[in-house]
Amino acid sequence: DRVGLIAALRCVMKEFDINITNLRFVSSLPSFPDKTATIYEVEIPKGVDLTKFTSEIQKKASSLGLEISVQHKKIFEDTCRI
Repeated sequence: DRVGLIAALRCVMKEFDINITNLRFVSSLPSFPDKTATIYEVEIPKGVDLTKFTSEIQKKASSLGLEISVQHKKIFEDTCRI
């Protein structure tokens, strides 16, 4: 966690007209006690090229020293109980 991370990722989302609808921070994960996870729930308009968006958001995250994954909310809820 550091200043500007949300803003930096939001800039990429803005390029694709993606809106953040919910944001959660989870610290002290059992498997990664020294890490923090930020969960962005977003609304992606129809017609957005998901491959291009995923590539761009991952490039931005990498430049910030972050790991990011993009997945459908239902898949996340079924596989990642945090």
